[in-house]
Amino acid sequence: MRRQLKQQKDHSMSFFRRLAKDPTANTLAISAASLVPVMAMVGGGVDVSRFYMAQTRLQAACDAGALAARRAMDNEEFNDTHKKVGEDFFDTNYQSGLFGLTELERDFIASDTGEIEGTASGTMPTSIMAAFGYDEFEIEVGCEADINIADTDIMLVLDVTGSMAWRPDGTDCGSSAGRWIECTDSRISALRSSVLNFYDTVEGAGSSQAQIRYGIVPYSMQVNVGKLLKPEWLKSTHEYESRETIRTLDYSSPVELSVDVVRTGGAVSGSFVDTGDDESFDQVLPTYSACVDVAFNNPPGKDDYIEHDIDDFTLVSQSDGNPRVSVYQGPARFKSLQLSGGTWYGSTSNTNRRCELDWNIMSYEAPATVTITEEIPYTWEFRYGEVSWPISSVYTNDQVSLPTGNDMANVIHPWDGCVEMPRTANTGTFDPMPSNAFDLNIDLVPSTEEQKWGPVLRTATFQRKNGSGNNVEADVNTKSNFANPYTSCPKQARKLAEFSARSELDDYLKASNGFIADGSTYLDVGMIWGAKLLTPNGIFASENAAAPDGSTISRHLVFMTDGEASPNVTSASAYGAEFWARKITTDGNYDTALARHEARLQVVCRAVRNKNITLWVVAFGETFQDALGNPVVPANLRNCATPGRSYVAANEAQLNVAFQDIAEKIADLRLTK
Repeated sequence: MRRQLKQQKDHSMSFFRRLAKDPTANTLAISAASLVPVMAMVGGGVDVSRFYMAQTRLQAACDAGALAARRAMDNEEFNDTHKKVGEDFFDTNYQSGLFGLTELERDFIASDTGEIEGTASGTMPTSIMAAFGYDEFEIEVGCEADINIADTDIMLVLDVTGSMAWRPDGTDCGSSAGRWIECTDSRISALRSSVLNFYDTVEGAGSSQAQIRYGIVPYSMQVNVGKLLKPEWLKSTHEYESRETIRTLDYSSPVELSVDVVRTGGAVSGSFVDTGDDESFDQVLPTYSACVDVAFNNPPGKDDYIEHDIDDFTLVSQSDGNPRVSVYQGPARFKSLQLSGGTWYGSTSNTNRRCELDWNIMSYEAPATVTITEEIPYTWEFRYGEVSWPISSVYTNDQVSLPTGNDMANVIHPWDGCVEMPRTANTGTFDPMPSNAFDLNIDLVPSTEEQKWGPVLRTATFQRKNGSGNNVEADVNTKSNFANPYTSCPKQARKLAEFSARSELDDYLKASNGFIADGSTYLDVGMIWGAKLLTPNGIFASENAAAPDGSTISRHLVFMTDGEASPNVTSASAYGAEFWARKITTDGNYDTALARHEARLQVVCRAVRNKNITLWVVAFGETFQDALGNPVVPANLRNCATPGRSYVAANEAQLNVAFQDIAEKIADLRLTK
């Protein structure tokens, strides 16, 4: 047994001797020695990677907490509630123990100007580097956040239709003089309050370095923008569903007003005739030569017209209308005097003597022109139909005189500032867009008459009815006085501009200043003008394209309505009275008009969104419900809005929340560090 162990030992010793003498054995030693730096390199990479991942996540959590805390603040006052909001957001974004971090701490405070300052720190144990004496890493990050707003244009397109005078639940407070009485708790009252709170929120998030402009478009069946437009964008003549006097003249019994005879040539040879009458002259004249001049050259009544026979004349012209003027040419007889005796009492050198003369009256024939003016008896009646009226004076006087009264009497027609749309396509298909749908081109600067706007003249627009009192499309001739169609022109819109103070907005929204509820609902009309006043191109491009410093502008259109579209085809809208005008439809039918106005709304909404304008839509009132009574934004309004930017509000509180949420999202939260 011993011999065997010894032999095994000798064998082992022999192995190490051989290994020591073998030069290839150096590799093992070198490999063993190199394991240390390799472990340091790999371990450092792993731990450093963990360090940066933890630091990045910690920074993001700090940023989120700072942003959340600042957004929770209504003003620059910071309290424990805001602090907890920041901490909760931090904890949601960085859970305890993530990446092995220990001793995690976070804190949020506010500066005197309302800027949130945050810090976060922790200790991260190493995994491999501990073998080299590095047991842990200290991680600390800082973050700051302030709420600010970029240069921003906000267009508020606000429903001021008649139902806005009702309560949110749809009940009304009666009517007076054809208008709904505004309830004390009306929808429009809630709108005023919500818009003011919206303004407060946006302004509270503002910056002295940022420009915030507001435009307002109150809309119903029209929009009042005419006095914001340049004269060259407005028509000088415009077609109205109006009336004009038609006269029926009775030429069988004209009444002669005057006859004017003018000799146009000399006496016809051999036409002198003695009339048998005499002419005498007895007058003191200054000189003898003066008496001679009267006797031979200028006897009184020389060449006076005597008579003519119209049957011998030829009619050469005759005017239309009344009075009628007829011009004839032919022979007439004129007076000529032949001296039969005369006396000058005194010598030729004397002055101021009596001149006594006698003539025989002769007549002669000569060519003449006879002008006869006659009053033609007539009867009159109105023609109710399309009439083109000259209206250019309305832009300087806010009124125009037109002969729309009885028997062409002039009537003064006032202009409130609302305008009729330019030519459009009476179709429901807008893919492709009809070339003559000028009203839907939000960037169009009009250059031709058919592209321009015409003033709405409510008292110069008339209905047309038959003998049974029913509306008819065809022209009507009658002496009856048909009524003006119902219409409503809202308060004048406001172009984009900064408010000098909150009170300026408050004054604009007051009922006493004209911000009242009246008229039917034309959503497309409101959207068209909201877009035209906001787009960086088009008629207001010089004002809207860029901020004063040349920077870009964040644009928002906030569209509010308390109901679906409801065109009234017998009322005068921005497209005239559709039953008669047929600018939107070919049949004047309500259902057709409704479908086409809804289609036109979508056309304009797409145009707005394509301009990189955020389009917010608020549906207000309890009418916006599904079959189960749940609040819902109708599909046409939801499709109009920028995705995720539509709201429904059943009451004043919800309306205020909607406007507040829009204002907060418009406010641009920016990290300052």
